[in-house]
Amino acid sequence: MITRFSKKFPRQIEFTDRSRESFKERFESRRRSSRGAPSGIRTTCSLCSATLDPIANFIYRSYIVNQCVQCALIQTIELFDDSIIDFAEVYSDNLNSNRFAERRESVHEPKLEWLINSLDTLQLDSSKMTFFEYGCGDGGFVASAVDLSLNCEGVERDDKLLSVCESLGYAKFVSSSNVEITDAIRDGVFDVFIAFFVLEHLEDLNAVSEAIRHTKLGKFFLFSVPTFGFSCLLEQAFEDQFARNFDGFVHNKVFTDSTIDFFADLCGCEIVNRWIFGQDIEDVIRSFDLKLAKNAPSKDVLETLKANADQLQRSLDRALVSDARHFLMRRV
Repeated sequence: MITRFSKKFPRQIEFTDRSRESFKERFESRRRSSRGAPSGIRTTCSLCSATLDPIANFIYRSYIVNQCVQCALIQTIELFDDSIIDFAEVYSDNLNSNRFAERRESVHEPKLEWLINSLDTLQLDSSKMTFFEYGCGDGGFVASAVDLSLNCEGVERDDKLLSVCESLGYAKFVSSSNVEITDAIRDGVFDVFIAFFVLEHLEDLNAVSEAIRHTKLGKFFLFSVPTFGFSCLLEQAFEDQFARNFDGFVHNKVFTDSTIDFFADLCGCEIVNRWIFGQDIEDVIRSFDLKLAKNAPSKDVLETLKANADQLQRSLDRALVSDARHFLMRRV
């Protein structure tokens, strides 16, 4: 297995008064939104179906979570109805079509380049392969692949997000669909199945692994997931920190490296490449900036942190405590 570390921030981290207010509004909106009464209590693990041992419970912010003793997945005990989540609001930044090219360059194109290089390493010609993205959001990854003449399509259930790439000429490559991920895996025509930051939204990960086990040998699956690391410590230590990784509602589970290895084994797959990078340092700097930007001595230190963000993040990535993992696995 090949492991790649880190990805440069697209530009030096900067916050304007407008961006600070926007982020505060998003944080307050998330904090005010009521999850309502629990729809149930989780007693078995979402991934391995093992009975959750109460001795492994702990408090994360204001809710009870459990780390499964068998697969190490961290998940909330209380279950909430996530049908009320407006993902277009959660990912409202992606609705700005004027920033589509910027997001492609900084987010989607590096991921596509990494995927193509990973396949090249395995002596596979990506131009002769079929790619399918589940939960394609604003379609930036699909658009990037199409512009390289790759055979790539995507589906997304949120029409607001999908309208961004549709308005920019990529409508025939994406479609609105409520298809379940298990059906997309079983019935889809693809060589590479892609789902960026989707698994943490799903309730039955065991069903996902079963669907993958029933695919043909040699199929590839590219996933990215949030991981329990430095940002999760930050979210626990400071209640006014925006819970980007693990808020207990939009994200009601978070992975560990052991969980990812367990998932791959359960799927009947081998991990052929993984990319470890996060944005923990941006979270830290944002937290400090929101509170201390008008304090002159603190601002000087903040500017130094911003200038060294890549180096600081690289340390967390290599220590395996950054907030996300991308991994490419092959059915064997």
